[in-house]
Amino acid sequence: MDSKPKIIQQVGLRLVLRRFLVLFLSLAAVLGGILALFYYTEVDNENALIKTRVQGTIESRIEMIESEFQLIVSDLMFLSKQNELLEMLESGEAGQRESLATEYLSFSAVKGIYDQIRFLDETGMEVVRVNFNNGNPSIVPDEQLQSKGKRYYFEDAFVLDQGGVFVSPLDLNIERGEIEQPLKPMIRFGTPVFDSQGQKRGIVLLNYLGANLIHDLEIALGEYGQVMLLNSDGFWLKGITPEDEWGFMYEDRSNRTFGNDFPEAWQRISLSESGQLRNADGMFTYITTYPLLEGQKSSTGAGKAFAPSVQRLEAEGYFWKLVSYVSTDVLNAGASAILGRLLLLYAAMVAVAAGGSWAVARAGARRKLAEEALKKYAEQLKQLNIRLQELDRLKSVFLASMSHELRTSLNSIIGFTSIMLQGMS
Repeated sequence: MDSKPKIIQQVGLRLVLRRFLVLFLSLAAVLGGILALFYYTEVDNENALIKTRVQGTIESRIEMIESEFQLIVSDLMFLSKQNELLEMLESGEAGQRESLATEYLSFSAVKGIYDQIRFLDETGMEVVRVNFNNGNPSIVPDEQLQSKGKRYYFEDAFVLDQGGVFVSPLDLNIERGEIEQPLKPMIRFGTPVFDSQGQKRGIVLLNYLGANLIHDLEIALGEYGQVMLLNSDGFWLKGITPEDEWGFMYEDRSNRTFGNDFPEAWQRISLSESGQLRNADGMFTYITTYPLLEGQKSSTGAGKAFAPSVQRLEAEGYFWKLVSYVSTDVLNAGASAILGRLLLLYAAMVAVAAGGSWAVARAGARRKLAEEALKKYAEQLKQLNIRLQELDRLKSVFLASMSHELRTSLNSIIGFTSIMLQGMS
C-alpha cells in the first residue's frame, strides 16, 4: 500500500509541500542558470559561424569579380590585335569586314558573357556589331548600325593611348535614348585600335553582361542573409529590393541610397575598406573591391544617353562595396531556434527534477517521522526509567520500614517469651 497518505496524515501536507517546493525551486534555478549560460554560448557560436561563413563568401566573390575583369581585359586586347581587324583597316574591303563580323559571332557564342561585341570607327560609328540575343548571337545588318560618337564610353575610350583600357561604371544599357527594358546591367570595356602606321582608327568595345556578376552575388550567401553591391556613392547596384537599385539613373530614385536606409552602417562602411559591424538593423559584413589594374581608366559615366562623363577616374577611383546584410529578424530566428530546443530540454529536466524533489520530500518526511518516533520512544523510556528508579527507592524505604517494625515486634515477643519461661521455671 502506498505510504503517501499515511505520511501526509502523520507529518502534514504542509511539511511535504514545503520540502518539495524548496528542493524543486532550487533545482529549477540551478538548471535554468546552466541552460541560460549554454544558450548564450550557443548564440555566440552561431553568430560567429555566420560571420565566418559570410566573410569567406564575400571574399570569394571579390576574387571572382577581380578575376572576371582580368579575363575580360584579356579578351579585349586579343580582339584589338586580331588579324581580321587589322586587315580590314588596311584594305577597307567589305569582305574583310564580313570576316571580322564572323569572328565576332563565333567569339560571342563561345564566351556567352558579352551582350555586344563591336568595332567603332574614329567617329563613333559602329562598323561591326554582334548581338548576343540571349544565347542566339547574330550579326547586326549595316542598316541597323548606329553612331555612338556622343556616348560617354566612346569618348572616354577613344582618348586613350595605345594599349590603354577603359572600363565603364556598372550601369544600365541605353538604347535609342531610353533605358532598355527589361533592364540590362552593363559594363563596357574599350580600347583604342591603331593601324600599321600608328594612326588611331577607332575602338573595340565589349558590353559585358553585368547580370551574370549580379546573379553570382545573389546565390552566394544562400541562407545567410542578403548581399548588396554598392557603387562608390552608396547607390545600390544590387539591393534588397529592385526598387532600391540604379537610383543614379532614375530621377525619382535619386534618394535611394544605402546611406539613407542605413546611415549608421554607411558612416563606417564608407570610411573603411572592410569589416563587420552589428547594430539594431542587423549584421553587416563588407569588403571594398578595386577590380581595375594599375593604369586602366574609368569615369563616372552618365545617367543620360548623350551626356558626357562628369569626371574621369584612375584605377584606384573605381571601386565597389560588397556588403552582406543579415537582418535582426534572421539573427533572432536562429537564437529563437536555439531557445526552443533548450526550453524543451529544460521542461524535461524540470519534470525529472519535480519527480525527484517529490521523492526526496517524501523520504524527508519519513525520516522526520522516524526521528520523532525515536524521540518519543526515548522520552517514554526515560520516564519509565524514572518510574523504576522511584519504585526502587520506595521499595527500599518500605523494606527498611518493615524491617524496623518487624524487628521491634519480634524483640518484644522474644522479651515477653523469655520472661514467661523464667516464671514457669
